Amino acid sequence: MDRFVAWFSPLVLVAGMTSAQAQVKVGVILSLTGPAASLGVPARNTVNLWPKKIGGQDVDMNLWLAENGWAFPTFYNSMSEREINDVLTRSNAARSGNKGIWPHFMEHVGQLNLGLIERRKVKTFDPKKDVGAVLMPKIFRRLVRFTVSQENQLFTGDFRSFLGQQSDPFLLLSDFLKNPAAKAPGKTTPNGNLESRFSAHEVFKDLPGDLVFFEQPSTLVDAQGKKITKFF
Repeated sequence: MDRFVAWFSPLVLVAGMTSAQAQVKVGVILSLTGPAASLGVPARNTVNLWPKKIGGQDVDMNLWLAENGWAFPTFYNSMSEREINDVLTRSNAARSGNKGIWPHFMEHVGQLNLGLIERRKVKTFDPKKDVGAVLMPKIFRRLVRFTVSQENQLFTGDFRSFLGQQSDPFLLLSDFLKNPAAKAPGKTTPNGNLESRFSAHEVFKDLPGDLVFFEQPSTLVDAQGKKITKFF
């Protein structure tokens, strides 16, 4: 393929974001210099395009992105059923209406084009001309890791077998909603990694939002390493 894009969509995953709740301002931490700048700079440019207000009203950016088709939904076990449904309802409508990036969603993984380089800085930029196939970001990140492993002769199998060696516990959304307290499947079980979600021809069998992933709990700490329990 000549072009391969993974859309930046982390904010759709934030828990506690429904409009009925108190609004929470979410910051974005990006690498704008160094080796990761090739990912951080485009993401920063994307964030700058987001509207802050519409019709004079504050916008819940998570739901706005889902409603307009500018992010693929990815769910985690820390989210409530209400939070999932708020995003899923809007994402399904956007997909049915071919909004945003949905018409460019790519099921077949394929190979990365390692000849692509970041464009030189230009004075004007037309996002309507920046069109290409879009892979679910979580899958794209694993494809990058797989490609780097191949290039450095650390792995010789195909993408599916590579996924089979990773730990990516998940449940189908319908199963998770029946039992939100379910434990993460073990790494060697069918739901312990993503190998079973791809066909022999490396086609992703699911749509973004069909799976719920398990994440490790984390703790926010301040500069002194103390646990943050409140912001104000």
